[in-house]
Amino acid sequence: MAFTIVVFLHFNLKLWAQLVNPHRWDEAFLRTDAALEPLARAITWLHEPWLVLTEIWPLAYHDIFVLMFMSSLALHSVQKDQHLVLTQLVTCIALVLVIGGFSYALVPAWGPFVYGDGSNPSATAIQAHMSEFQGRFVESGGQDYQGSNFIMAVAAMPSLHTAHAYVLWLYAWRHIRWLGILYLPIYIFIITEAIVAKWHYMIDIAFGLLIALLSIRLARLLCRGQGHSGFGRAVAEP
Repeated sequence: MAFTIVVFLHFNLKLWAQLVNPHRWDEAFLRTDAALEPLARAITWLHEPWLVLTEIWPLAYHDIFVLMFMSSLALHSVQKDQHLVLTQLVTCIALVLVIGGFSYALVPAWGPFVYGDGSNPSATAIQAHMSEFQGRFVESGGQDYQGSNFIMAVAAMPSLHTAHAYVLWLYAWRHIRWLGILYLPIYIFIITEAIVAKWHYMIDIAFGLLIALLSIRLARLLCRGQGHSGFGRAVAEP
């Protein structure tokens, strides 16, 4: 129930962020990407091995992200004597959602797709639908709203795909090593697809990582002292 409330709060923060702060930072972030053009070319090169995957599985960016959540929660829940690791992981995920949700209103941005199409036609179609809904919602002051679009609000800064994927990878690496090894190339895919499909500016990725690190630290502090010392050591590792 508590986690459901957090998710509901997160998407409401994302939905209303641009009405709370109408100033958009897209132009500034686009200039940042232009200044980091060599890095953008390197990311595009890193993404080339994944182009076949996105052609076969156009929604891999979203679907694999969800599969990471499901796999991590399921596998951490059955690890012997590590139920407090799961508690800390869920706490960390919730913190990313809350901190990220409030961050959307600090520096609202839609994403680089507003300036041109990315490499994934399916992502481009979804982005067009999301921006159409977001435009109507903002122009109407929140009156033009459909419940089916509750999770369709546009918000690029920060990249919570990056934040969550890092958290899931780190906990897997620390506590289920084979899963952490499996997640590493998947994490690279998520970051590079976010850029080449024009979901995010590069600065979004950096701030997503910062939110992940902050949430990990806060989750450790919040969960400190739970259980006996053996559990405490397992939980403190990340």
